[in-house]
Amino acid sequence: MLFYLFQAYVLHSYSKFEELLGPWESSEYLPKEWLPKEKVLYHQLPDEYINQLMPKLDELLPGMYKGLKMIVGGLNKFSEELSNTNISTDESLKSNITQSMHDVRAVLCYFNDIMHVRNLKIEKLLESEIPDLQSNMGALLYRDTLNYLEYLTQVFQKVYDTESA
Repeated sequence: MLFYLFQAYVLHSYSKFEELLGPWESSEYLPKEWLPKEKVLYHQLPDEYINQLMPKLDELLPGMYKGLKMIVGGLNKFSEELSNTNISTDESLKSNITQSMHDVRAVLCYFNDIMHVRNLKIEKLLESEIPDLQSNMGALLYRDTLNYLEYLTQVFQKVYDTESA
């Protein structure tokens, strides 16, 4: 996924990826019910915030799982859009987006195991719930993908730390 980060800002003539995201700072791909508004890319949420999630984790996991499915769905749509357009696109960029989709799908498989072990309901994600991607939303999807994976990592690290103590 880091290759896409490099490609995106170079392709758009920005000196760094964060400058490319400036216009979308107040926009999101994922609804805030799944990605807390306090979560900012490359920054962890305060420990107090994560600690407050732990008692209600089983209530939150189904929505978090659905959010990850939305990320996979968005990456899939974006990948299809790159394949179906008449626009000449860098093959390495297409390949990287597809690889990112497969990597996030692998995380989804692990998450699925967690849902089954905890005997939690898996909510369906309807095709109509996946936002249509405009050609300029790739960077926004990418940002929210990274940010969501950081959020999930922080939550599951806390679960691991709590259960191994």
